[in-house]
Formats: sequence, C-alpha cells, structure tokens
Amino acid sequence: MTHIDATALAALIVSLVALVVTLLQVVQQYASTAYDYRRCSKRVLGQWAQRTRRHFIFSEVRFEVTFSTPHLSIFFPRDYRTLKRRPTQMSTEQTSLTSTDKRAHTSIDTQDIRIPVAPKQFVYEADRPSFSSWPPTPHKEIQQYDITDQPWFLNFQDPSVSEARCGWLSVLAAAAASDVGLYVKERRWSYDYMPQSLTRPIASADRASFLSLMSLRRVPWRNAGADEVFVGSGPTCEVRINDIQSFGPVYVAEMSSKLDISTRYQCVSDTARRAMFNEFDLGFGMVHTDADIGISLRKSFRGTDTNFARGIQDWYEGDHWCIGVGLLIACWCTEPSMPKAINGDTFRSVYSAQTLTTGLDHVRTLQMLCGSACVHDLRKGKSAIRDFLPLVDDFYKETVHSQLIVPHLLQACSLSHCGEYIHQGDTSWTTANACLDGIHILDDQLNTLLSQIPWETDDFRRLIAYWQIRHAMSEYPVAEGLANEAGTLWVQELDVVIAADALAVVNDLIGELSKNEVDSSGLQYQSVIHKVVVNRLLRGALWRVHNSNGPSKHDVRTALECTLSHKVLADKTTVYLA
Repeated sequence: MTHIDATALAALIVSLVALVVTLLQVVQQYASTAYDYRRCSKRVLGQWAQRTRRHFIFSEVRFEVTFSTPHLSIFFPRDYRTLKRRPTQMSTEQTSLTSTDKRAHTSIDTQDIRIPVAPKQFVYEADRPSFSSWPPTPHKEIQQYDITDQPWFLNFQDPSVSEARCGWLSVLAAAAASDVGLYVKERRWSYDYMPQSLTRPIASADRASFLSLMSLRRVPWRNAGADEVFVGSGPTCEVRINDIQSFGPVYVAEMSSKLDISTRYQCVSDTARRAMFNEFDLGFGMVHTDADIGISLRKSFRGTDTNFARGIQDWYEGDHWCIGVGLLIACWCTEPSMPKAINGDTFRSVYSAQTLTTGLDHVRTLQMLCGSACVHDLRKGKSAIRDFLPLVDDFYKETVHSQLIVPHLLQACSLSHCGEYIHQGDTSWTTANACLDGIHILDDQLNTLLSQIPWETDDFRRLIAYWQIRHAMSEYPVAEGLANEAGTLWVQELDVVIAADALAVVNDLIGELSKNEVDSSGLQYQSVIHKVVVNRLLRGALWRVHNSNGPSKHDVRTALECTLSHKVLADKTTVYLA
C-alpha cells in the first residue's frame, strides 16, 4: 500500500510539474507577444489599435498578434455642379436657378456605387478574417460616413505620440482635410509574418491615389518622377522612400505640422485631378505641356493643318513657355475648377496651369472684355479695339447679363499688384468662386450657339480652337512690333493683339463656312460667330480669374508646378506606407 501511495504521489508531482511547465510556456508565449502587441498599441496606431487582437493557436500552442491597417483609394463622389444651384438662363429682370445631375456615380474597387447629391465622403469596408465565425456572404458590408459623423478610423484625437505613430495616419488626415472621397478597406495582418526590419505596422494604397493626395498637398516630385522614384518635399509635407530588406520600397509621408483644419484642399473631380499630372481635357483632345505636346495637338486637331504644333513644341523646349496652350486650356478645358488650397477667403491654385501666361491675364485685356464703358478713350483709338468693342457690347445686350461677368473681371484687375497681370495679385475666394456661375452659363450658351451653325458641333469646336491657337502663336512678336511703334512695352499692347486675333478668328470661321458644302454664304452666320468668339474669350478670362493665385512666383516660367506623367493616373498597383 505504501508503494502504491508513493507511486501515485510521484505521478501527481510529475503531473503538477508538467502543468506548471505548460503554464509557464503559455505565459512565456503570451509574454513573447508583448513586444509585437506594443507595436500595435494606440500609441502607434491611434484608433486603429481597437482592431488589434491576440489569438491562441491550439495546434501550435502559441499566441499570434493580428492587426488591421487601411488600404486607401480616392474617388470623386460628386460634380461641383451638384453642390450648388447654378443659373442656366439669365435676363436683366430675373435669374432662373436649377440643378442638374441628381445623381453622380463613380467606380470604386471594381464596383459601380452610385453616390447621391449629398454623398458620404468616406467609405469603409471591413475585412472579414479567416477565423471569423460570421457566416459567409457574397455581399460586401460597406459603410458610408461624412466628416461630421466622425468615424473611428478618422478620429485623430488619440493617444498616439509623434515618435511612435505611423506615418500613414497623417495620410488619412490629409485626405480628411480635402474634399476627395476616400475609400478605406480594412486589411488584416499577422505580425508573425512581418519582416523584422519593419518596426511599425504598414498600410497600403493604390499608387495613383497616394501620389494624387500628395500632389494635392503641393509636393513637387524630384526629376518630375521621370525615374519612377516619387520623392519630394513641399510646404506641408515630405515624401521619401525607404527600401526595407526582405520586403521592398515603403513610402514615408511626414507632415510638417498637425492637421490644419482651417485649410481645405479642394479637388472636385477626376478631370481636375488629371491637371496635376499635365492632362487637360479640352473636350476634343488632350493637351499635355510635356515633350509630347506636338503629338497631342496634332491628335486634338486631327484633319486640320497642324504644322503649328511643331512650332509650339519648339518654343516649349526652348524656355518652357507654352505659347498659345494657356489660352487653349482657359477657353476650352472641360473642368472649370482646378485643385485649390482654400483658407477662409484666400486661396492658392494647386497645379492650375496659371503659370501658362496668356494675353487674357492682362489687365487691359480684361477691361476690354468688360465692354466700352470700362475702356479708356485712348485705347478706343486703336483700330482693332475700336472694331472689337461693338462685338462685346452687343454680346452683353443680346445674350448674357453683364453682372455675371464684369464685376469679377474688374475685381481681379483691382487686386493686381503690378497693374499688369491678374495672377500677380491676390484674388479673393469669394470673387473666384463667383466666376463659376458665369463659366457654366457661357458653356451652356456655347452649345446653343453652335446648334445654329450647319457644322458638326465637335468638329466646329475643334476648328475654333485651331484658329485661336494659330493666331495666339504670334501674339508676342506682334505685340513687340506694336510696342516699338508706340514706344511702350509689349505687355501694354496685348489688348490690341487679343482684339485683332478675335477679329481674325471671326473672318477665318466665316471663310471655313463659306467653303463648306452645306452653305456657301458664311456671312449669314456672322452674328452667331461673333457671339461664339466673344463667348470663348469671356470664358477664358473667367477661368483665369477663378484659377488665379498660382503657387509659383510670377517671374518663374514653368509649364506646371507638377510635371508627373499622366500615365500615373492609370497605375493602380499597390504601394506600402510606413
């Protein structure tokens, strides 16, 4: 009996020792995850730390730390025209207001999601991990939020500290300070499979979205991104790349200060975003201020004599002054509002092509486009101006109420620092924003005018722009010749050149109509063509005022602030963010 008791006691002791060892192993395994768990705490991930979990793997008798980080992509859930009621017809007695496009839509993550007029700007899709006990479903659970909803993944009032916090939290903050739509898809990771050289959890984004967000915050890319290495430092943030061993390149975005909620980075559509990458949709072709400008213009004016494109390209390659292209963009760019940084009633245009100087930027030109009452008698003595002013006066009398246009042009003139160019002033956001109503009216009116001409509408648009840029190419030498005769500076004669060019375009278009098989008497459409030419000049002037306050110094001739290739827009490959 004693022998049996001793054996049982020994077995009990061995079992207890084994149990203690097992418990110690479990404790050791649990403790060993503390370091990984600390990397996924609120001090590092902010509110995203609430998705951090420890899971016990029975088959391996160990704990695993899993965490969540976002995969980011941007979209544009609305057209600016749906944000405000805009005038469609104007008379001297009454303004008729209407709204269009009850719904806008965009593609998000290969799904066609329709966004209402008052959309939720932030879309969140939760990840469903493999260990989830939820029943499988073919439908994604997508939640939509507005910034006023204060969704948890955009809550930056957290205990994270600058030394430890992940840089991609600042990228989220940058998106929250803009009006782009942000699609946040949760991605689950296991720290067991993270490279040891990664000290903090990483997030991801598609390349086009990340570079667009950073471009919106005015990051100039080194070598224009020609080497496919997108690094640079702007006024509010710096972007660099760290090459992580056994992993690959990881982007690091460091903001110079905390989120400035007083500044709103506005980019209302994908068309406007493309301007940050040198792609301007003119409605009949794309224009790039890059080495391919000649090819682009030839495609835009296919079927027309395009020898002038080579001259424009040569001029650009000489000193980066895209003669004529700035006029083309202002008069025909389908997107009236380029990306902006707005703070109260002040703003800066971000990559707005404002540095592509045109004659439309000149104060005397804008005064001439306001009508005879705004032009000095000495300027009326110039034959070109004297012949052009009746076209402007008749335009205001017969078509558009001048109050939609004239006050904004005169206000921009009064704010010009040097009294010469409006982009050397500080146009208020109130004035600039008010120009949009006039731009929309003029664009709608152009469609009505073109319907009265016996020519295919798109081809005639292309023809108008073709003759505009043909004459714009000679603006500088002609103005210089007039200045030599008058003993003035060439910039002081730009209003004369613009007026002469407008009259020449009218004659060119009448000549084209006269050659047209449909009608051999182009003069009967002279009145309509007068309105068309004035319409485009006024539209271009309002576009320049709305997109004024460019980010560059006025004496620096640069085609655009950002010179990334437009091909980046199609790059949806995944990049990783530290």
